[in-house]
Amino acid sequence: MDFRGLVLLFLAAAAIGCADAATKVEKKDSANMTKFMEMVYIKGGEFVYGYQGRPETMQKEEFVGRYGRVKPFYFDRYPVTIHLFKKFIRAKRRYSSDAEGFGYTYVFDEVVPREHKGDNDTKKLPYDVHMIRVQGADWRHPEGPNSNIKFRNNFPVVHMSWHDARAYCSWMKKRLPTEMEWEFAARGGIMDKRFPWGGRFQKKRANLWQGEFPEENLKEDGYKTLAPVDAYEAQNSYGLYDMLGNVWEWTSSMFKESNLPKRYQKEKYVLRGASYIDGHDSKVNTVARVTARKGLEPFYSAHHIGFRCATDMKTAERFHLRREEL
Repeated sequence: MDFRGLVLLFLAAAAIGCADAATKVEKKDSANMTKFMEMVYIKGGEFVYGYQGRPETMQKEEFVGRYGRVKPFYFDRYPVTIHLFKKFIRAKRRYSSDAEGFGYTYVFDEVVPREHKGDNDTKKLPYDVHMIRVQGADWRHPEGPNSNIKFRNNFPVVHMSWHDARAYCSWMKKRLPTEMEWEFAARGGIMDKRFPWGGRFQKKRANLWQGEFPEENLKEDGYKTLAPVDAYEAQNSYGLYDMLGNVWEWTSSMFKESNLPKRYQKEKYVLRGASYIDGHDSKVNTVARVTARKGLEPFYSAHHIGFRCATDMKTAERFHLRREEL
């Protein structure tokens, strides 16, 4: 065998070795990601949901507290991660997210490179004017066409429309939670406090904005924008993570404009949880608390919108079957 043959043989062996190593890493990575499929059993019961503070401090989209009852259900411990959404895409090869179909979505203007802004910085997401339209952004390219999702498997999948969230949950034999279920779970058995963990804000319990928005980000929580879904300890006694901050989460409940007649209402769905551009006080966008809410049309997606799933008792067994398949 000549020298060229030896070189080719060496390169082939090296490639096979790298492929084997990559496969081992991928398997190990998948094993580490298993915990993100966990669901928590929520017993349910009666509670007062909605805002229970002084009327003058209630946000526009919030509503006055009212009595409700929730049946027992299962709830995702974490928001759906990039790793899990990849599995969905591999299984549903023809599926394209709404952002991919439109060719654009909305990204936080502070992380968008100047060359990708152009005239699109005048096209903003309703309710969040700092989320601007970016061509080529989607769940695979969260900050724009030149970004990627390498080393982000444990981050929440973002740029998810209501349609995308529903499609994933359906594939998992689950569903989106109702707004009432979401708040019941977020409260974690504490029925009269602002935060999932209690009445006082704690800096390193949630990914929220700290500082003068948008000029100053103190990053006291450790992150500039998005954070891994397990970056902080569980936020409440139910063992749920990331209920407050990081990303807004879709629910299955319709959002109704209180000041509009029914015939003028658009199809909108409720989002809960607030995001990394929101704060615990009124100085920053939405005031992040367990009652914070807003509504968007189902095709909208953005850099701070994700979701998690729920299921009722009757279909819980199907979830375990799906988990074994994955």
